[in-house]
Amino acid sequence: MKIAMMFTQLEVGGAQTRVFQTAHKLREHGHDVDIFCIYQARLCFENEVKTILAPSKRPLDALRSMKSLFFKLKNGNYDVFISNTAPANIIGNFIALLAGVKLRFAWHTQPPENVNPLIRKLDSLWTIFRVYTFCVANSNWTFSKFNNRSKSYRSRLVTISDGIEPRIDDRDQDVVRTELGIFTDKKVLLTVGRLSKQKGQETLISAMRDIDSAILYIVGDGENRKMLQDYAIELGVADKVVFVGEVPGKKVASYFRASDIFVFPSRWETFGLAVVEAAASGLPIVHSDIDVLKEVTQLPDGSFAGETFPLDDAKSLAQVINRIIPDKDALTSMRHKSLAIGRLHSLDAHVKKIEDLIAKSAKGLSR
Repeated sequence: MKIAMMFTQLEVGGAQTRVFQTAHKLREHGHDVDIFCIYQARLCFENEVKTILAPSKRPLDALRSMKSLFFKLKNGNYDVFISNTAPANIIGNFIALLAGVKLRFAWHTQPPENVNPLIRKLDSLWTIFRVYTFCVANSNWTFSKFNNRSKSYRSRLVTISDGIEPRIDDRDQDVVRTELGIFTDKKVLLTVGRLSKQKGQETLISAMRDIDSAILYIVGDGENRKMLQDYAIELGVADKVVFVGEVPGKKVASYFRASDIFVFPSRWETFGLAVVEAAASGLPIVHSDIDVLKEVTQLPDGSFAGETFPLDDAKSLAQVINRIIPDKDALTSMRHKSLAIGRLHSLDAHVKKIEDLIAKSAKGLSR
């Protein structure tokens, strides 16, 4: 199959990482895969093969990107189009339809209530008028958010859980810490993600007021960086919080290896790829008690790999961290469960489900 994959903006993020990794795996399986993005938000994924359609997200550039995408899809004779992120779902699949791509799949990685109302309306219309062959929810939780849609819509919605190929640094922890400049006798807490309201890093920074046996490393960048740095100073915990900034994927693996506990205080997710990647690295997980993260960290026996705390509750988060830091047996058990979660959400399982959906859809067209 010749497959085109598309997302809206090029930046360091879980969805973008998953798309590039999925493309690699599909190519290993003999498929011809190209990746398109509408514009580049940040310099990243420099070694990946991709086509950036527009120099910016300005309206005129966006229009030019649509024209460019149409001719690339038309002349490329693609069999399958897979979009990721809400604007790419609307723009990409419509253009793919016009360009004659037979199979078109829209990935939902945001709950409908978090999407622009116009995009939400067009998403319903695109499904009714078969612009999408299928919509894909990236978790059961995301799927449930579409329960109020029409029966026709829900008949074209399936769940394919996200999967990822973990980036593992298996060197000695002391070696990695020295390389990263981490010199401390305290435990190292790590969180990874865009610095934004969604990710809830201020709860974790606030919790550091009551945590004296650990240092917090925050990997990522975003619109809230200055606010979070100022907040750490205001609370008197700036000496316990290190803002690393955005780092390449391989270096993220080194921070996983250098850390003792991964903390994810996110206010909402539709999956939580950062949690899965940290778990696959063997890190004990502590996360906010939102439903989708409990879904992702649940093991087949019904137990959960992570420790949870009430959303936005810094005091409870600190209590959890302070309880598990000195408990070696608890940390060892959490590490084993984390590794199981990593295996459960493997990239291989994710890609197999994509190939099965493509095969099912292609068979339906041939009838």
